[in-house]
Amino acid sequence: MCEYGTVFMFASGLGIAAQLPYIKQLLWDGAQCRTRTKRIHLVWQLRDPGDELSVQDLIDDAYAKDAQSGGYILQISTYYERRPLDQGPAFGGSHGRNVCYSGNLEPAKVLRSEMDGEYDVYIQGKMERRSGRPKGDILISGTVLILVDMND
Repeated sequence: MCEYGTVFMFASGLGIAAQLPYIKQLLWDGAQCRTRTKRIHLVWQLRDPGDELSVQDLIDDAYAKDAQSGGYILQISTYYERRPLDQGPAFGGSHGRNVCYSGNLEPAKVLRSEMDGEYDVYIQGKMERRSGRPKGDILISGTVLILVDMND
């Protein structure tokens, strides 16, 4: 994984637990200057809000490791299927790097946005919008089956 400039991951529910060891390894390798990865974006679909609570400590630990290395390369976008629609995007956690959305995940749209380089990044304590294709290759990993027609 460490030879990719961007690592883009999908998970649903408790499937996030399968992705976290890879994230931690990438963050460790980054702190040791042994990776090309400059961005890790995990897109997480949640049906049951209780799933979030069961892995919150693991997520907070990953964000802490990211902050310790000074890279701030990790971002998690969480899509809540049952969150009231009148609640727009929000930033979760004390780190402010977990972007939360209401409604169903649209994998093709999110993947296209990432590939086009249209995304938010955490810089010096605040989120900023970035544009432009990411440098290097993109690795896509997932713990959910997603069929994407990239021709749309």
